Amino acid sequence: MACKGCGKSAQFVLCSARRYVSYGKRSLKVFHWGQHTCPVIKPRTKNKEQVTQLLKDNPNIKPAELQSACILSALHEKSDWREVERQVEATLDRKWISNEKQKMKKDIEPVGHNYEAVVTFKEHCDKRDQFYIYKINDRRGNPDKPSFVFKTSEQKAKMALNMDGDGEHFLNTDFCFFDGKHKRCRGFVTLTASVYNSLLRKQVTLATMEAERENTENVSLFWTLFNEVLKKVSGNENAIFNPAGWCTDMAGANLAGICHVYGDRAKSRIKSCEFHFKDDRNKKAKKLDTEGAEEFKDLCEQLLETVTENQYDEVKKRLDLFISLKEERSFLKSWLS
Repeated sequence: MACKGCGKSAQFVLCSARRYVSYGKRSLKVFHWGQHTCPVIKPRTKNKEQVTQLLKDNPNIKPAELQSACILSALHEKSDWREVERQVEATLDRKWISNEKQKMKKDIEPVGHNYEAVVTFKEHCDKRDQFYIYKINDRRGNPDKPSFVFKTSEQKAKMALNMDGDGEHFLNTDFCFFDGKHKRCRGFVTLTASVYNSLLRKQVTLATMEAERENTENVSLFWTLFNEVLKKVSGNENAIFNPAGWCTDMAGANLAGICHVYGDRAKSRIKSCEFHFKDDRNKKAKKLDTEGAEEFKDLCEQLLETVTENQYDEVKKRLDLFISLKEERSFLKSWLS
């Protein structure tokens, strides 16, 4: 028979304690009433520290193998039988060991990425093109650099070389579009450089890099690695990505990263697009009062639509005056500059 109190089988014994369940809107209570006559179950001891250490040292070990390892360790150390029995008791619960393994794995890799698998895939790809997966870094093994995976190809590198603004190829007048995509790789930002190829009539990706964040350090690293690839493909140590310009969003990290690699002269070649300008304008307008937000949006629209320098200067002065009239609008100065 089984005890209603603990669910444990008790031969020839019927537990007199009755179990009750109370359901609430957001809770559930289980309680017993009466005298338990079932035998008391001693709680199992669990050697959590040893199990955790074994899992760290052998991340691919199975629960059954870990049980054997704990017992053999006690035997090798010539422990007495009491210690051996304690080790057996501490590792009886395989489900608990499996849960501990999953928990440790989640702590180490919260989003479940496997760098070893990427390295294996790189070895396979290198047989065809060594630039498919050019470089990988796992911060845990090399803390001097952030975690990243940089990818391109020899054909894409040649296309990037043809974009040289001083060259004669039809791509020499095209802009490089650069942006960070946040939904392609869980837990990472995918930095992407691309160009619209008028011959193919489609946007072609030149290189991508999964990075921890879209910050100046990672953007600088992206362009440094891309230039490394171009040097190797061209066989010219002085080769560098030199497009007509860059088109990117309003993120300051993109501007700073490009200037860090190419110098401040590149700043005049960096442009944004109408969509990102309006999107960023709307975000700033939310911080203003209703009347001020509408005026701010209207002035930004006029600034965007100006076709002459005189028109631009006139609207720019009005926008500067709008910002200076109230102290709470001062945060717009850095944005406008």
